[in-house]
Amino acid sequence: MKVMTWLTLGRVSNLPSIWTNIIAAVLVTRASLQVPASNITTMELANGPYLIWLGTFAALSLMYLGGMFLNDAFDAKWDKAHQQPRPIVQGQVSVSRVWAHGSVMLALGIVAIGVLYQITASTNVTHSWLGGWLSSLALAGFIISYNAVHKTFALAPLLMGMCRFCVYLTAGLLLAQINAQLLMIAAGLCAYICGVTYSAKNEHLNQLQGYWSLILLFLPIILLASIGYSQPFFWLYAAAFTAYLMIKTKAHLFGAKRNVGAFIGSLLAGIPLHDGLALASMNLILPSLLCFGVFLLMPYLQRFVSAT
Repeated sequence: MKVMTWLTLGRVSNLPSIWTNIIAAVLVTRASLQVPASNITTMELANGPYLIWLGTFAALSLMYLGGMFLNDAFDAKWDKAHQQPRPIVQGQVSVSRVWAHGSVMLALGIVAIGVLYQITASTNVTHSWLGGWLSSLALAGFIISYNAVHKTFALAPLLMGMCRFCVYLTAGLLLAQINAQLLMIAAGLCAYICGVTYSAKNEHLNQLQGYWSLILLFLPIILLASIGYSQPFFWLYAAAFTAYLMIKTKAHLFGAKRNVGAFIGSLLAGIPLHDGLALASMNLILPSLLCFGVFLLMPYLQRFVSAT
């Protein structure tokens, strides 16, 4: 398999958003548990066990990539019928090979997360190895369920939203713990991803499934305001996030020429903005600016590898 084919199947231009999900989940939770502010910086990444941090990034990346490969494998017949320019349809790789690669990466991710949880459970009494395995299996279940039914099941976008919810949950369980703040920001990301996925259902027709789904994109701002309402930096970040969503909506949906594909790409690029907003709600300025930097990078990555 050629490198570009592998990158396209994995939609790797979106992969950095998984990494910002992990950073946001862990640092917001630690901040809410009143870890000293001096520790809640971008250097916090170096303060935890290197194996757990690196393992978390690697394991969740594998599960993301496996899910993307399986998406193409499940959709092979549909993509061919609708003449979608995907690698299987274009004869760049066989569907059986995509099934194999996707399944192996997903399985490796599950096992890696389970092992990491057992390591943390042996050194932290608040961590449960059973909870770790259940979290990774739940994430895998949502990934497979979405890929299997998203063309026919009306509520499939919720399954996709739950995939990212479980990314937050898994990272929190591995490197922090579960609390109300983590669940709040995870719910916000779930709503945002639901909005993106609903908007993308008729992307191949250059149509929007329903304009009501756009409301879901702004819901995280409302939810996170309940945490960060007293932080001036949060409102600055929220204003930037809102402006970005409104500008992209107007340009791609209400401009001279509708371009739903470009709209979806811009929404996927905006995922790190959500993570930055979550960090800003706890006044974690440096990590939130790191997420903003990733957001600026993602459109350039999408020029080389399609986001959808």
